[in-house]
Amino acid sequence: MQMLPPKFDEDLEGARGINVGVVTRPTEAEAWEVARTLFSQNMEDRMVLEHTMKNTDASWKRKLFDDAIKQQKFDNGYWLDPFLYYKSDCPYLVGSYDHIRSCFTRLKKQGVDTIIVDVVSHPVEFGHIRHAFVPFITG
Repeated sequence: MQMLPPKFDEDLEGARGINVGVVTRPTEAEAWEVARTLFSQNMEDRMVLEHTMKNTDASWKRKLFDDAIKQQKFDNGYWLDPFLYYKSDCPYLVGSYDHIRSCFTRLKKQGVDTIIVDVVSHPVEFGHIRHAFVPFITG
């Protein structure tokens, strides 16, 4: 198991399972609008994360924090704001149903057979996320 890396097409290091959050909707624009609404940027929350980083020896958490601080932008839907603002302990994939399904299809082709999805904010999210899991359900 590992956290989904930013360049998951290159950096999976043979992982069979990943941990990731998902925000998906029929279109990219809808997905990003929902994602930004669900995960507001609150500086007090960010300060809490920065404080907790002083007290952790978890290498995976330091790696995510370093990537989040760099504010790198990825065109594959990889997003660290939920982590950076202390709303989640994992990266997120944000995008249309087709985009997220494509990401999961590529992960499956790389040998990933287990995906741990971050806790959703509302049960309605399960209805959207299920669209992304078609590659795992259909074999």
